[in-house]
This record gives sequence, structure tokens and C-alpha cells, in this order.
Amino acid sequence: MTWGGEYDEFLAAERQLAVIGPLAVFIIFMILFALYDNFKYPVVILVGVVLTVPVGALLAVEVDAYSVQRVVALGMLALIGVSVETAVILVSYINKLRLEQNMDIRTATREASLLRLRPIMMTALVACLGLLPAALSTGVGSARRSRLPL
Repeated sequence: MTWGGEYDEFLAAERQLAVIGPLAVFIIFMILFALYDNFKYPVVILVGVVLTVPVGALLAVEVDAYSVQRVVALGMLALIGVSVETAVILVSYINKLRLEQNMDIRTATREASLLRLRPIMMTALVACLGLLPAALSTGVGSARRSRLPL
């Protein structure tokens, strides 16, 4: 017996994401390495991003009654992209303060966090508002599962 239809497409998409996901993380790491020219900053950024998905996204998926499907996986990829972007904004500004104004790491981190909060929040807000219609959809093709009353 072979499976076909929607389940077969789900398995094919799952196999593709199993290859594309790690490949995308590796490519992002190489781009960050080229940007910063050392391993320390890309590792810090990717550790923060890797902690974003299991802690934030998967918890939100469970709380909001979604099943993990292709749509949710694509939303998580968008979350990873926004997380990398905001981390690059913050780390780059910290490095700029450390080099140009000779600040220690603690002071530069505090100053950069205060000064870059608005651009980081605007970037994240644009991404969230852009994905809001997909997150709130309940029609055919949405990933929302119904909750049974207890």
C-alpha cells in the first residue's frame, strides 16, 4: 500500500525541510562569518536564534492550538530570519560602539540595547503584522486545530 494525496505531499515537504533547514542555517552562518570575520559573533547570534524557535515559537504553537504543518514551519523560518536580522543590528552596533568610542563590552551592550531598541522593535513588528492574517486564519488550509471541550 502506498500513501498518496495530501499525506504524500506532507511527507515530501517534511523531507525537503529536513534538508533545507540545516542548509539555510549553514548558509546564514557563513554569511555572518563573512560579515564579522570571526566565529564568535555568528555563534552568539545563532545560539540566540536557535533558542528563539523552541522556546518562543513552539510554545506559541501549543498555546494557540496549531498543529505543526508546512505553514507553521514556514512561519518559523520567517521568525528565524527576523531573529537573525535583529541580532545583526544589535551586535553590529555593539561592535561599532566598542571600536569607535572605546567602550567596554558591558557599557556598549547597555548603550546599544537602549539606542537600537526602536529599530529592532520596528523590524519585528513589521514581520509580525505581515504574518498576522496567516496566523489568524481559520479557513481551509489553515493549520489551526480545534480544541475539544474538557
